[in-house]
Amino acid sequence: MPRVRIAVGCHPHNAKYYDDGLEADLRRMLKDPRVAALGEIGLDYHYDFSPRDDQREAFRRQLRLAKEAGLPVALHLREAHDEALAIMREEGFPEAGTLLHCFNLDWATLEP
Repeated sequence: MPRVRIAVGCHPHNAKYYDDGLEADLRRMLKDPRVAALGEIGLDYHYDFSPRDDQREAFRRQLRLAKEAGLPVALHLREAHDEALAIMREEGFPEAGTLLHCFNLDWATLEP
């Protein structure tokens, strides 16, 4: 199916497993022409399946990877929107774009 595209990334629930080996695997996968985005990445403070420090570090590292690969990111943000925006401002938004896969807050939260 030539029109099918995929996203690869480490979801915030699994951020505790993010390490140099996983990053090397992602770097390799991002070279596949079927990959259209890096995601879902971000912060999920609702469940905290991974420690928040691990989530923040995995998010930052994957933002850098996306920019390096020239790909957009697909974000998963839950109860951490302000912190995610601060991180993205520090790291810089990928030129290729940013997608919100799910967002249920108001315009005032989304606007920045």
